Amino acid sequence: MTTYAACDREAFRIGNEIARAFLEVWNSTPGVWEDIKLTVTRAGKAELPMRDSMPHSLEASRNREEQIKASAKNLDKALENAAPPALIKRLIDEKMHQSCISTIINSWVGITDSELKSRTVIAEIEAVSLNGLVFAGLPGECLTETCQWLKAQSMGNKLIVLDQVNGYMGYMTTAEAYDQGGYSYWGSWLRRDAEKILRKKMLELIRQI
Repeated sequence: MTTYAACDREAFRIGNEIARAFLEVWNSTPGVWEDIKLTVTRAGKAELPMRDSMPHSLEASRNREEQIKASAKNLDKALENAAPPALIKRLIDEKMHQSCISTIINSWVGITDSELKSRTVIAEIEAVSLNGLVFAGLPGECLTETCQWLKAQSMGNKLIVLDQVNGYMGYMTTAEAYDQGGYSYWGSWLRRDAEKILRKKMLELIRQI
């Protein structure tokens, strides 16, 4: 598949196959709808630290040309010197992160001037018990590792983790993802240890259900 149209057709085909499989299971499974029973709700907050690369004011977040140029220069120099691939990959990640910072602050997350100065953001989290299931709501895009850890530490498949609850706070990047780089590294304002703080606070809330 070398064109957008070909990729679109393949995605459409795969989507139809998945939908057909779901419908077959649905139609072959007799059952009675249960009344919705909302039994317990819990809400909490997690104070999440900010990574050092984030600016200290909104004004500084809108003037990133020098930082972006410096990261591009470092990458160009590494390429000219035939630096090890791992270093080049890290410099690419850093350049992309520098390019994303203004968008993260001013468009995606809406981080305030006071939050930039304090270097922390308060995340609102929730847990809800509904018909024997527990829904855990987190205010960002979590990686699979976070969801699997919460399931393993609590209710297994009876726990459903929901993203982008109570607003959008960008990528909830894990410490491991910081080493791997990539889009979740570029698009996150979190300090390396912040995701672990978030998951532990969420687990405390789930265990109250």
